[in-house]
Order: sequence, then structure tokens, then C-alpha cells
Amino acid sequence: MKKILFLSLIILFSLNGCTNQSKSDELTQTSEIENKLEDIQAELIDVQNKLNSANEEITQKAQLIAELTSQIEQLKNEQKMNKEEKQAYDDIKIEYRLYNDFFESEINKALVEYNIEESTLLQLIDKAMERYKDVLKDYNENENDYFDIDNEQYSFFSPEIDTEEEIANYLSEYYTDEVARQIANSYSSKDNRLYHSRLNEYSTLKSWHQVELLDINKITENAYEIIVKVPDSDYFDIETLEIVSSENDWKLNSMLDY
Repeated sequence: MKKILFLSLIILFSLNGCTNQSKSDELTQTSEIENKLEDIQAELIDVQNKLNSANEEITQKAQLIAELTSQIEQLKNEQKMNKEEKQAYDDIKIEYRLYNDFFESEINKALVEYNIEESTLLQLIDKAMERYKDVLKDYNENENDYFDIDNEQYSFFSPEIDTEEEIANYLSEYYTDEVARQIANSYSSKDNRLYHSRLNEYSTLKSWHQVELLDINKITENAYEIIVKVPDSDYFDIETLEIVSSENDWKLNSMLDY
């Protein structure tokens, strides 16, 4: 009887040891999986940081190209250029070409990847600005349609398009509905009619029909951020715009600086 009891105790302890060993193995496997997950998360954070760093570098280089271009134009306007200035001019041209070639290559790669034609983007910007200028054109024939406020001239919108809804609908061919409404809602009213500053009737100093694409980045499945160089009188500006695809068409999701 004692032998049977002794054997039972041995078996019990053996089973308990196996159970403990099994639990230990499960804990070890769980710990390994958690460690792997932490490693993967760390790798994802590292990749994101590298992408952010690359975007910052592209923006910095775009600014550098803008500065180099300005320097070239300034040097071109010098009537007399001594030997040192001539050498500096040549060095800037070489550096500009290197950066310009780099950006053209990167932009072309991105356009191919996103299946977007550069001409489509530039035409969209040009048509969007032209549509905005059309809204401001002076079609009024009545002198009472013109008035001054604080020594600044204003005029009512054309009778054919003088409500927020009509303006928004007219702009929505090239702007998203949100931006079109934002533009339409920006005007004040007088005698139940919308009006605008007559200064806006004249052409903008910025040549939106001559923009140059510097960079493009995908934001979402249907939205992209583009960076363009816009000639502005004797200088130029770097502008960041957002475009979205809508029913096999492109629309501008940014207001153009007039």
C-alpha cells in the first residue's frame, strides 16, 4: 500500500513538472512574439523617420534651387563682370544644373509611379486661375454698380453670376466644392448684392500659366500635394497646392494666391 502511495506521489509530481514546463514554454513563446512585434514597430518608426527626413531634404533643395536661380538672374543682369564674378557665375550654373537634373529625374519617377501627366497638373492650375479671373471680370454698364469704401474702389458682380451659389457652381469645374464655396463665401454684400475690390479685376502679378513643377507627394489614394515655382513679377514664389482626383477628373483643393 505504501508503495502504491509512493508511486502515485511520483506520478503527481511528474505531471505537475510537465505542466509547469509547458507554461514556461508558452511564456517564452509569448515573450519572443512580443519582442518581434517591438522590433517591427521600431523598424516602422525608423522608416517613417527616414521618409520625413527625405521630404525635408527635398524641400530644402527646392528652396536652394530657388535661391540659386535668383543668384543666376542677378548675375545675368550685371553689365560688367570681373574674372571672380564670372567664375562664381559659372559655378552657380553648374550647381544649378546638377540640382535641376536631380529634381527632374525624381519628379519624372513620381509622375510615372502615380500615373499622372505633368501637363495635366499645369493645365489645371492655369484653368483654375482663369476661371477665378472670369468671375471678377467687369460686365457692369451701370455707373451705380461702382462705389468707394475707404478710398478703395469696389464693384458689384456681374448680374449673370452674383450669388454665392452661382459663383461656387461656376468655380467648381476646376476647384473642389469646398474651395469653391470658400471663395464664394469670402465676398461681402451691399444692397443684397455681392461685391469685390476692383483691384482684383486686374491681372495678378503671379504668372500661374507659367508655373514649374518642383515636387509631388501622395497624401491619400486620391489626393496629392504638389510644390510649384510661380513667376512673380521680377521674382518667383514657391507655392504648395493640393489636387484631388474626382470621377476621372482633377480638381484643385487649394486657393490660388492672386
